Amino acid sequence: MTISIEEIRSLLEYLPESGLLIWRPRSNNTFNAKHAGRAAGSIFIPRTSRTKYLKVHIQGGFYLAHRLVYAHRHGFFPGIIDHIDGNGLNNRIENLRAASFAENAQNRPLQKNSSTGVSGVFFDKRRNKFRAYISCCGEQIYLGIFDQLEDAKKNRADAEARLGFSARQGVPA
Repeated sequence: MTISIEEIRSLLEYLPESGLLIWRPRSNNTFNAKHAGRAAGSIFIPRTSRTKYLKVHIQGGFYLAHRLVYAHRHGFFPGIIDHIDGNGLNNRIENLRAASFAENAQNRPLQKNSSTGVSGVFFDKRRNKFRAYISCCGEQIYLGIFDQLEDAKKNRADAEARLGFSARQGVPA
């Protein structure tokens, strides 16, 4: 079930300074007494993520609030919407961008299972050295093997800057 842009705009008001969606009054007095003028949405954590989002129940379906905000403001639903600051509850329009899968992946925090605390750097026990790599455009790029973690970390950071990765890439969540 897909909601139209017109329906979104008729049911919800968007407050750009806070990023909140507010229920507009309807002809139903019961709805108005309970919801009109109040923030729409409840917190939702997808099974595949640690990030909290807001979901909004409209006409029998659930919609992620950031998708409704983006559509309300820009008039269309992009395939992927990225929260620039990584906070899934921050739905201010300047924090939302239409992104490709690769751009969205470049804005990910450090993986929980990182043994070095540096994204794209792992310790090679066999060689007793640090390996660095970076994934871009569906390809894993080998950056080298290093005696010191700091050297591997610097090489990875240089590659991120060259490839235009987000400043949030690999930062612990």
